[in-house]
Amino acid sequence: LDDNGNSLQVHSPLPHVLGHEMEGEVVAVGPDVPADSLTIGSRYLVFGWIGCGTDPKPCSCCRVGTENLCTKGMPQKFTDGKSIYGGYSSHVVVPHPRYLIDAAKAYPNLPDGLGCVYMCSGLTAFSALKKVGEPPNGGSEIVIVGLGGLGLQAVLLAKALFGCAPKAVDISPEARAEAEALGCKTYDPTKDGQMEQVIQDCGGEGAFAAIDFVGASATYKFSSKVVRRGGTVVVVGLFGG
Repeated sequence: LDDNGNSLQVHSPLPHVLGHEMEGEVVAVGPDVPADSLTIGSRYLVFGWIGCGTDPKPCSCCRVGTENLCTKGMPQKFTDGKSIYGGYSSHVVVPHPRYLIDAAKAYPNLPDGLGCVYMCSGLTAFSALKKVGEPPNGGSEIVIVGLGGLGLQAVLLAKALFGCAPKAVDISPEARAEAEALGCKTYDPTKDGQMEQVIQDCGGEGAFAAIDFVGASATYKFSSKVVRRGGTVVVVGLFGG
């Protein structure tokens, strides 16, 4: 029960330790792990969206490698067979070597503890940006709506991918200030005329694409109104916030 006496619905066995952005040292491997696939004592990044791909009968999505879309609703399957232990645990069971990335080998200059963040927020923002395609006038005609951790990650990636900062939208002055420090022109959607201003600032035709990192009805409306004809709106997350 929560503090108000309401029953909380738990769909996995307890204890259930949270945490899906993980990096750690391999301390042991199971008998079915190929001898040359992992090195005991080395540090690895953990892919955090594990579905049912290692099950005897995986779903249609996991069979083709898109385990983040697992139809059985089984992401983050870090279990010892009884309980689930996520990244806040002292030890985590990863079901297959394919979910591990040798960070030191692939990215030798990456500081410890940073790569695990990219495994969630980085991949999410990168995937959203890749869905919009190549903007003809660079990132300045991409609009990022919602400047939390994901939105600001998208700002950084857009600059790296497209060569200039995107437009940025948020109700928070602190969030807008962070985006402005990264080179973005920002907009407060609570003020009148902001949708029209974005359109004008994108050459008068509207944005090439808008990426909504909030997923609420108000932000989707803003995003869909500021894109040009034939533009793209990508919604990250679930409708309703």
